[in-house]
Amino acid sequence: MTKVVIAQLGSREDYSIPIALQNLGYLEQLYTDIYLYPWETKFLGYFSFLPPVAQLLSRHNQYLNPNKVVRFNFLGFNYRQALREAKTSIALYRSFIDYGSKFNQAILHHSFPEITHLYGFNHAALDLFAAVKPQGIRCILNQIYPALYHEQLEAEEEEIWPHWPKSPRTPLYQSSILEEWREIQFREWELADTIVVNSEYSKRAIASVAPKIQPKIQIIPLTVNLNPYFLKQRVRHFPSSGALKVLFVGRVNLRKGIPYLLQAFAHLDRSIAQLKVVGDIDIQGEAIAPYQDKVHFQGSVPHVQMPQIYHDADLFIFPTITDGFGAVMLEAMATGLPVIATDNCGDIVEDGVNGYRIPIRESEAIVAKIDLLRKEPQLLKELSLGAITTSQRYNMEGYQSNLARIFQQD
Repeated sequence: MTKVVIAQLGSREDYSIPIALQNLGYLEQLYTDIYLYPWETKFLGYFSFLPPVAQLLSRHNQYLNPNKVVRFNFLGFNYRQALREAKTSIALYRSFIDYGSKFNQAILHHSFPEITHLYGFNHAALDLFAAVKPQGIRCILNQIYPALYHEQLEAEEEEIWPHWPKSPRTPLYQSSILEEWREIQFREWELADTIVVNSEYSKRAIASVAPKIQPKIQIIPLTVNLNPYFLKQRVRHFPSSGALKVLFVGRVNLRKGIPYLLQAFAHLDRSIAQLKVVGDIDIQGEAIAPYQDKVHFQGSVPHVQMPQIYHDADLFIFPTITDGFGAVMLEAMATGLPVIATDNCGDIVEDGVNGYRIPIRESEAIVAKIDLLRKEPQLLKELSLGAITTSQRYNMEGYQSNLARIFQQD
């Protein structure tokens, strides 16, 4: 009989993994940091208008049995404080490493149920894997992003755009912290029996830096609660008058390919397409200043407003340099938005079906696809219908089936 413990820092996809394993009858226990029980959620709901409370309310899911949850709230609040106080990438990664280990130790000092599998997440599973592996417990690592290859691409971007980041990561790449980060990652990969990634790109990227672990890698695409986005769904039609409304959602930084997106819109007339950028801005003001007359930088918005923001757009662009998946693409498609995305993310976009795939670092490719839609406006409706169909496939039932396959292989 399959009995699984999950060790999960944070709410990760709204607790979709523990809920899926609970539904399958596999979940013995979820160990996590901050979590709210139902009565706490009800009480704090009266104060949800306060931003810190609204953020805290995300640490709960009504479909997760609270009796299955063991929480370490004190550790979690200290972790959040450490992340807030981290002013450099070195300090940030130091916090990731330290609290990943502290979280593991807290679990090991707690009573541990009898299990067949331990499911952990990269950089927060090493001590657990090392402790349970000799007992014959199977170790599954959820690899959230294509580690090491990912950092390599980030370093290249800072060489190309040296004066753009508000908080450059170059000092991190030259520090001993990165070597420690790499060592933890290699040890987790070595101890894991199965490594779960969310895309073919992640599998390919990780295998390029650690070829020996390739047989362990299994692809399971993410699932996201798309119900709020389905409620704002509409089939897109190319605007008969006015410009195409283009949207980007995510952190505004080098890793998301922002310079190439801005370069593309520098060559597009506002009468053809207009770009809205939504998300925290990690780029120097001087770098984006030349694009202010072409692009609307909205900054971060509350998550509850996102379905409407997607709804109001005609086209979504995700020019990421490297992403393990990119859940925003699914959210956009659920509202009917076609997506233009690079090859270095989740396997969602099908060329000519629900959007277009483009190479990284090619602003000309973005311009070309927008120009294609302008010349053949009926394509937008066809791609929009394809986006809706695609999003309907990413549901909890399919996700559970994919997860079950991982355990059945053992």
